Amino acid sequence: IWREAGETTIVRLKGVGEEKETLFHDVQIHPVTGKLLHADFYCLERGKKIILSVPLKFVNVAPAEKAGHIIVKTLYEVEIEVSPQELPHNLPVDLSLLRDVGDHIMASQIPLPESASLITEPDEIVASVKIFEEEPEEVAPLPETEIIGEKKEGTDTEAPAAYDEKKKEE
Repeated sequence: IWREAGETTIVRLKGVGEEKETLFHDVQIHPVTGKLLHADFYCLERGKKIILSVPLKFVNVAPAEKAGHIIVKTLYEVEIEVSPQELPHNLPVDLSLLRDVGDHIMASQIPLPESASLITEPDEIVASVKIFEEEPEEVAPLPETEIIGEKKEGTDTEAPAAYDEKKKEE
């Protein structure tokens, strides 16, 4: 249920007593098997708004991206206060508003349900356009390598002669 519902979908729990509308509050997953070990629920009260983080869903292609610029996404969820009946699973962010370098989308531009109010700072940037710049590769100078068998300037060739003399003595 948790994988399908996520953290922003109302889950109705039936059990002892009346049915309760809840949200997943905390979930523990087994690190190896990935199975749900434990879940805590937050019980919703009718007529009372709740504050929670809702994930953002980036939709459409930015014209600036088609022009070769980079779209930088800096925020992936926003905090809102909303009536449980209007609780969105996610909030769409329309990237088609990003047309040129310097354009940005702020949290205040995200469409919210009618009963919702934004808790996240309204002037917080959600996505922006940056110029694509290639950084020049810095090539480190290679250290000089010595080639074995190559004669260096200022070296003697006495070693082979000394070797020949040693052989004669034997």
